[in-house]
This record gives sequence, C-alpha cells and structure tokens, in this order.
Amino acid sequence: GTVLAAGGCSGSCFEAGGSISSERYDPVTDTWTLGSDMTTAREGAAATLLPSGQVLESGGEDAAGGIISSAETFTPAVLSGNPDHGAVGTRVHVRGTGFFAFEHVRLTFDGVPLRVVETDNRGDLMTTVTVPNSPAGAHRVQGRGLTSQGKAFFTFEVTS
Repeated sequence: GTVLAAGGCSGSCFEAGGSISSERYDPVTDTWTLGSDMTTAREGAAATLLPSGQVLESGGEDAAGGIISSAETFTPAVLSGNPDHGAVGTRVHVRGTGFFAFEHVRLTFDGVPLRVVETDNRGDLMTTVTVPNSPAGAHRVQGRGLTSQGKAFFTFEVTS
C-alpha cells in the first residue's frame, strides 16, 4: 500500500505555518507524489480514511499555535504521466488514483481542456493524451474529479 502525508510543516512550524498540501509515498518505488490540497493549513491534525476513499482531517494547530476546532474531508488523488518530458505532439500515458469510483475526471494542460475520462470501480484512471502546441518549459497537467472535486497534477517538460 501507500502512505498519505497531509498538512504538517517543514523547518520551524511557527515561522512557516502549517501546510495545505498532501503527498503519497509509495514504498515499492520509493517515490513521493503530490496529491490534493486541503482547505485549511494544519499541523498535528488527525486523519481518518473514510469508506468513500476521502480523508477526514480534523483538529490540529494553525500557524500561530492556535487550536483548530474544525474538520474537513478531501480526496487525496494522485496523477502521473509517462513520459514526463518531450516535444509537442508527444503521447503521454496518464495514470490517476484516489478519485471516486466511476467518476468523471477533467484533464487539462495549463488549464486548457484535454479530455474527460471516467475512473474504474476503484477510482483509478488510465488514458493517453497528446501534448498540445506549447512553448518549451514546464507545464502543469491536472486532473479534477467532477464529483469529488479531488485534484492532482504532474509537471510535463516540453522540450524543443
């Protein structure tokens, strides 16, 4: 399985404040992948995996050390692409996990729609997209669940 890390802080928590980000660690590949953001920055919060696949994140502290008395749910989706670099026209195999089962997920390239795909009964997706006409450099490929609002992204580097 994988491990979810959500919220927390790096360095001095008082100076940096809590984080809204989540990441998933895969011990098989020894890699961390960025996941969906939470609404509230939290450190020291409690996380519970719900039967729906969402995570309930509750409590914790804010940047000033105050107690957070609220809770939220978020969908810790993850998206990856292979290859992660290439020229315009490159076909990229996109994989996603952590969305709702049978959910429609909109894929975009720097905000420009690429396609909408449906996840399987586990909330996973696999599809292929073609890199649109774009300048050389880093570009964001994002997937957003139309029901869960879970979102995830990866960076694709367009080469000349």
